[in-house]
Amino acid sequence: MNVLEIKDLTKLYKNNRGIDNINMIIKPGEIVGFIGPNGAGKSTTIRTILGLIKRQNGSVNILGKDIDSDLTSVKKEIGYLPSEVFYYSGMRAKDLLHYSASFYDVDCKERIIELAKYFELDLHMKIDKMSLGNKKKVGIIQGLIHNPKFIILDEPTKPRAGNAIGTTSFRNLESAIYIIVKYFIPLHWLPESLLSNGI
Repeated sequence: MNVLEIKDLTKLYKNNRGIDNINMIIKPGEIVGFIGPNGAGKSTTIRTILGLIKRQNGSVNILGKDIDSDLTSVKKEIGYLPSEVFYYSGMRAKDLLHYSASFYDVDCKERIIELAKYFELDLHMKIDKMSLGNKKKVGIIQGLIHNPKFIILDEPTKPRAGNAIGTTSFRNLESAIYIIVKYFIPLHWLPESLLSNGI
């Protein structure tokens, strides 16, 4: 069973190109870099895959399920970091992550502590006092706390944020599928497994 199958995915806008007949297959164990210039349709593709944007044509299957009929159950298996993340002012990272965890039917307390240690994030720091890189770490942990099988990180690194994910960040986490969406990723930022999979 493929993790992701996209066939002829199309989303067009009146004044913008959108995406046209995108086809993609991602197999178990792969980490895929989804790279292109601004306006190429990377984020539109991801949002369409997640059912956040309605497509005009094409089909999307995630973990063997069609998103039109099984979107609710599919979302439980997905971790997603959007390119732009906004948080409640004054909240500590710990409070936000526990709030996020409350939407899942699993106890995520130990998982939050484990990931915070892994990404070297201070859970007691207020988010509005954090650097951009640490805010990105909060978003990444948000997407990982429920042990998803399919993980999409839309611009997990920013030039001003430094390397939020690190060169080894994904090597020791549980088996999952990652799509890393980026305009440009310096090769020394990438896990070896990504370099040997697909860009």
